[in-house]
Amino acid sequence: MGAGIVLALALVLAFILRDVLATGGLPGLESMIFYSSEVYTRSVLATGQLPYWNPYYFSGTPHFADVENLVLYPPALALRWLSPAAFMQWMAILHVLFGGAGMTFLARTVGMGWLGALVAALAFVGGGTVTSWLHHGHILLLYGAAWLPWALGLAFRSTARNRALPHAGLVVVMVLQFLSGYLQGSVYVGAVIAAYFVFRVMFPEHGEHGLLRMKPRAVRDPRAYLDGARGISVMADAAARNRSGSQCGN
Repeated sequence: MGAGIVLALALVLAFILRDVLATGGLPGLESMIFYSSEVYTRSVLATGQLPYWNPYYFSGTPHFADVENLVLYPPALALRWLSPAAFMQWMAILHVLFGGAGMTFLARTVGMGWLGALVAALAFVGGGTVTSWLHHGHILLLYGAAWLPWALGLAFRSTARNRALPHAGLVVVMVLQFLSGYLQGSVYVGAVIAAYFVFRVMFPEHGEHGLLRMKPRAVRDPRAYLDGARGISVMADAAARNRSGSQCGN
């Protein structure tokens, strides 16, 4: 079934990117902006330096510090052996596949069968949002969205474990999502993940599994307040006796 999902995604992706694959053109109308940024990045890296500043935009703009330029984005680093045009094409192709695979992972994580996972993946790959981004060249939106289902699925798996720390994969995915260039999307995804963790702390799914162990004992068990009050009372009595004994000795 897994091979069938990959085949279906590949066929749908080939249809969506038929113009790019057939003509060798850039993915979308506005991708020329990112094409020029990639060309400048490569020209500076070829000299053995980092592209801290781009003097060709307006009166000069920060380049390395702007995540939109994808200087340290791992998929971009892995594909920079390609020509700039081929680089743009394969970045789009791989991120649509990343998103489709992520939807499959998310669907399986929440308990859907393989057929439901296939439908979810096809909805991501062939939905109106992704195809619109590809047509208009809004590729940073695509790069960021490709990691969203992975982040959600790993957040669900993190709360299902009886540990305070999140799943290591979630940390990796959130870093990749940040480096993918869409900072606004990173803030949104981070807020959603944080809100979900808070929700699961307050309303655990299975007894005391997951992040419930991070809750203070007084929140989980009101009797903890009585234990605390008794402890304070005992310490106060002991202090009073010590003071009384000291006064008698004097």
